[in-house]
Amino acid sequence: MIDDKFIDGFINDAEKVTAKNNNRYFIQGVKQNALYVNHPKAEWVEDIWGVDFKNILNSITSQDKIFIHWYNLYVGRLMLTIDKNIPLYVIPWGGDFYEDPYLYHINWIHDPITLRYVKKAYVFSEKWARHPKSLLKNLLQLYDIKKKNHERFEIKKQTILRINYLLLQNNSIEYDLIRNIYQIPEISCLPFFYDQNFDLANELRFEQVKSKNINIQIGNSATSANNHVDCIKVLRRFNNENIKLILPLSYGYPDYCEYVKRNCLKTFRNKCEFLERFMPREEYIVKLNEIDIAIMFHNRSQAFGNCISLLTLGKKLYLKNNNPLWQVFQKSGIIVFDANKIKDLTFEQFSEPLTEDQIQSNIEKISNLYSEKTRLENLRKLLN
Repeated sequence: MIDDKFIDGFINDAEKVTAKNNNRYFIQGVKQNALYVNHPKAEWVEDIWGVDFKNILNSITSQDKIFIHWYNLYVGRLMLTIDKNIPLYVIPWGGDFYEDPYLYHINWIHDPITLRYVKKAYVFSEKWARHPKSLLKNLLQLYDIKKKNHERFEIKKQTILRINYLLLQNNSIEYDLIRNIYQIPEISCLPFFYDQNFDLANELRFEQVKSKNINIQIGNSATSANNHVDCIKVLRRFNNENIKLILPLSYGYPDYCEYVKRNCLKTFRNKCEFLERFMPREEYIVKLNEIDIAIMFHNRSQAFGNCISLLTLGKKLYLKNNNPLWQVFQKSGIIVFDANKIKDLTFEQFSEPLTEDQIQSNIEKISNLYSEKTRLENLRKLLN
């Protein structure tokens, strides 16, 4: 696992549904540098390719199960070195499948404005030369970048072929997307999801916060897949309305965070609020209760926990119809709205809240799908 806000909750869940001392939980990193994981059963591994951890892997047998949380290329290559008879379960987090290797995916992950920023900031930061010889050097550098990236992608395909089970939350669209991107045959899928805050949000949803503004949340993190600036451009025509933009930016990339803040302030000035401090779960849910409308401008699955919390709190949620999460909610009968259509809506249409019947319908369906009871039942079947 990686040091992430979902991990302590997962370990608690796993301990609830299995026999004592049946599992071990390995976290990549150094305990002294931990930001999120604080569980006493977490075992920290500074180097997963080191001798000590390799010895642990070599002690695992086909009677055991390995679960990977964040299956990037670095971890995937390690999994290619272990006994093929050991069953491998992987929970796709999004970035590990859709942004690794990074350059291979950037064109479909990002909208035009964000894509220009990404290419300049992360792919090829040099200015294009005018002199023919220097220009040729630039082209050769870019060719080398793309060649190495393609080589990494081919290795990534091999690591995905090693997976025995993908763990997904009722999402056949996600499964098909992964298969199509990596051109792989069928992989078995089993239901799984982390604690997405349904039960906590359901407890807190009656504590409504009244505001003189219409509070609009954009995205969930300081990562470029949020397409913040493209979303800000769409909302620009509502600048004269009584609105406030709230942007959670507490984790991700500092340089991208500054890029988003700069662009948001340029357009909306004093109508912006940036959440740059990581909040404990309950505090964050209370903050979400201030939101009236949330817009997730991602082209890939992201912010699932935010979406479940917001819907449970009775908020209006916009997702792009090409986002697999849109398909999940549509298939389940959960009421969400198409972010691709915001540009054609009047402010009244855009900001019209859900009816009480719509809110109750969403809560009922989410409860059936993503409650603690369902989550633990799924995990019990996986681990036992």
